[in-house]
Amino acid sequence: MPDAARLRPLDPPHKGLRNALGVLSLQAGRTEFSDPVAVADLQATAAGVWALLRDHARLEDEFIFARLERAVPGASAPAAEQHPELDATVDELEEMLAGFDGTQSNDEGHRFVLALVDFQARYLAHLVLEETVIEPLLLEHVTDEEFAADQQAVLEGADPATLMLWFRYIVPARRPADTRPIMANFVANAPPPAVEAVRSMLAEVLDEPTFRAVFAED
Repeated sequence: MPDAARLRPLDPPHKGLRNALGVLSLQAGRTEFSDPVAVADLQATAAGVWALLRDHARLEDEFIFARLERAVPGASAPAAEQHPELDATVDELEEMLAGFDGTQSNDEGHRFVLALVDFQARYLAHLVLEETVIEPLLLEHVTDEEFAADQQAVLEGADPATLMLWFRYIVPARRPADTRPIMANFVANAPPPAVEAVRSMLAEVLDEPTFRAVFAED
């Protein structure tokens, strides 16, 4: 049984992606597809979610699966083999939604909603596979120091817009105590304008007690 105190490398991105897909699904379900403004708002939300899905797939290939393959060759295959199909569906969803301009019927919009929730169901099952099969192997064969080094490399290599998106969806989806060390590291090392931008964004999506807990404010 993995130690509950161990770093879990899939916990932050997976909780963030579950949050992001839930937000997108909720917004899609209540969108009036004959309203250009509502459709544009949905497209803007979706653009961020597509970006995070693609970024996560890339980071898993470069860090998570690479770490595991060095320790246990072939062990990442059950999850890695699902990536191409899931990535192709993201492309299809993006293309479908990009073709909407606010002159569609709600029946046409409903087809997108059904395609989105079908993907969401398959993607959530994929995340469970990774957390029940891949992550236990990672915890067995990779040290917390290696996980921390990868986490730091990801933070340092992320472009500001993508990092902002990750924080937007990850922070509300995790316990403040789990997020606090990451935010402390970010505050200590990021340029002050970037820190202020993240704080301002999180103030919009967190209630005040959670915001204060995340930033360890008395």
